[in-house]
Amino acid sequence: MTEKNLDTIKEEINSEIKNIGKKIIIVIDDLDRLADTDIQEIFQLVRSIADFKNTIYILAYGNEVVTKALDKIQKDKGERYIEKIVQVPIVLPKLNKANLTAIFMQKIEQFSFVYEKIDKNEFIQNLKTNHFAGTFENIRDINRYLNVLKFEMSAIKQELYLYDFAVITLFKVFEPKFYEFIYNYHEIFTGATSEGYGYEEQNLSVKKMIKEQIESLNKLNKEVIRKLLISIFPRIEWLYNRDFYTSKNEVEYTYKNRIASRKHFQDYFVLNFAENVIRKETIDKIKKANSHQEYDDIFNEYDLKELEKFKQLPFKMSVYAKDFKSSEFIYYLWSIFDEIYKKEDFSYYDRCECFFELISNIAGKENINSKELLNEKYPLDARMLFIYSCNHSMREKEYFYEKELKILLDKLLQEDNEKVKEKIKAHIYALRTNNFHYLKNTFKIFAQNSKIFFLILEIFIEKDENNQKYINQNLLNHIKPYELKTMIEETFKNPSDEQKEIVDFYKDKLSHYKSLIQK
Repeated sequence: MTEKNLDTIKEEINSEIKNIGKKIIIVIDDLDRLADTDIQEIFQLVRSIADFKNTIYILAYGNEVVTKALDKIQKDKGERYIEKIVQVPIVLPKLNKANLTAIFMQKIEQFSFVYEKIDKNEFIQNLKTNHFAGTFENIRDINRYLNVLKFEMSAIKQELYLYDFAVITLFKVFEPKFYEFIYNYHEIFTGATSEGYGYEEQNLSVKKMIKEQIESLNKLNKEVIRKLLISIFPRIEWLYNRDFYTSKNEVEYTYKNRIASRKHFQDYFVLNFAENVIRKETIDKIKKANSHQEYDDIFNEYDLKELEKFKQLPFKMSVYAKDFKSSEFIYYLWSIFDEIYKKEDFSYYDRCECFFELISNIAGKENINSKELLNEKYPLDARMLFIYSCNHSMREKEYFYEKELKILLDKLLQEDNEKVKEKIKAHIYALRTNNFHYLKNTFKIFAQNSKIFFLILEIFIEKDENNQKYINQNLLNHIKPYELKTMIEETFKNPSDEQKEIVDFYKDKLSHYKSLIQK
């Protein structure tokens, strides 16, 4: 049997199509959303078989994107290549921004609101005031966005401030990297008062970081996105308008369930369907397990020891395991602390911060045996961070494990001096919070150990570009200046020659320091 050549096969297909006696219309939509190589292959395919009898191709695409893709294989003659294939080009008129805005608002007006407390008029007014619809370039994007918004509105259980949710969903749909940036740097965005970030250098650094992120946007209008970001985060508005003042505060933002509220920020990120996201089913398995081996099997099966997964774990546990308590799980987390640190892309600071956040969700709910806290089979750092987290999560009660922390601090001092500095600095950074008084007792215990306390003072002295010394704001984000000054005076009543210079520096600076942090 001889093989048929392509011409013979083509003639047979043509004959069959002719016998059908009907026109065949093949529609290929959204060509401009394909990768360059896929666009090239589609046009080559259409060119090679476009002359079948009774067959019509309708190709829908954005001309600029497709032309650029074809330029790469046609030596910058993509437009001429299209002209050879497309016999009847039909150019649809572009909708202007006014028309797009009208279409978007009309569709929003038809929305079915599932929340009883939603003020529909306030929501729509916010959309208009902040020119929300200005982000869209075509009806397809509007429909895509609204489909996601409708679905997620019906899927979330808690009532959120719908305008904030609409903005953050817009970022999620069209600029996922920017959406992840906001989530990963929540400490920059949360807070409802008009406050800075510390020294002017830090304010400029944060503003530069946000500007770089906005400049890297791929889809949405950069200026509109900047305005929308400002509209939901008062601290970002402060960065761009230093004269800005609002009477709104954390209480009001919390009452309205707004994203800028530290209490509700994480609620806006519950729904995330990316491949590397930890799902509720995984957390449910952790809740049901009760042994070291079971926990380890779950962590290995779902790659929870990997950097990105482990960073997600605190947030997911706070959402899906709010009442979870297990001493065995705590001991398991202690046991893998060093294992996680061995990963090249997981810095010591990242590990401490992530561990602190994770353990804070369950610390204080389950009593831990004092003997286990002093058991040297577990990493020293993990046990210390657990004590910190206990006192952070159980803030309304007296200090936990004071005696044990003092013993562990003495143990820490037995290590190399530079290593101790690195660890203490990472511990303090991990403790960062805007609720200063919750950590006051921890600093009092630091102050009772003069060697540890002096190392802390050394660590947080830095120099600016003019070689002038200053106190790193991260220290003062944990303890109010006047309280720190009092602790220094009580701990170093008779400083040694080695201590005197640094102690005097702090006492002088703190005497003149005007706190930027609201009391």
